[in-house]
Amino acid sequence: MRATLLSMTVLLLVCGCQPRSAANTPVQWVEGLASKDGVACFASLRQGSDEEVLQSIIAGTRHVSPRVRSQCARLLGMRQDITMIEHLQPLLVDTDGAVRQQAARALVPLLDNQELLEMLKSPQCPMIARATLAHAMLRDPAELTYKPFVDWLLDRGHPTELRAYLYGAVRESHSPGYGKTHREKPLL
Repeated sequence: MRATLLSMTVLLLVCGCQPRSAANTPVQWVEGLASKDGVACFASLRQGSDEEVLQSIIAGTRHVSPRVRSQCARLLGMRQDITMIEHLQPLLVDTDGAVRQQAARALVPLLDNQELLEMLKSPQCPMIARATLAHAMLRDPAELTYKPFVDWLLDRGHPTELRAYLYGAVRESHSPGYGKTHREKPLL
């Protein structure tokens, strides 16, 4: 029996499969986010509540794999803890768009309308971060009831690149056909 179990384990390892074990550490779960067992690793990290799990997730925001960074941003947002803001903000300028989007989606529920607007207006906030954050805000219909955000969104004083991105975000989120009629084209 012991020889059979040992030979099965060796066979699994040779084939590239790793047996799942409850003894895996949070660091291994973070590493596993980019593997085929990513869903199980995500679930283990989501359920973990101790400091070691949190520190592993935070360290994962600096991982070489964009998939791991993205999933760690998502996990930090799921904690619904405003102390996670300091770890999510740097991800708004990540080189990977999916990481930026996940960080923005995690930040929107953690900040109130005024704090979000201050970030959007801040000269220290890079344009790509502002664009990604505004896109995430557009996913929440309640944000469109906040007039200062809508005013900022429609401000013609934004750089052309930002205006183009915001236009695309509005179209994607709320009005896919906007701009196609002859009457709407001049408004763009």
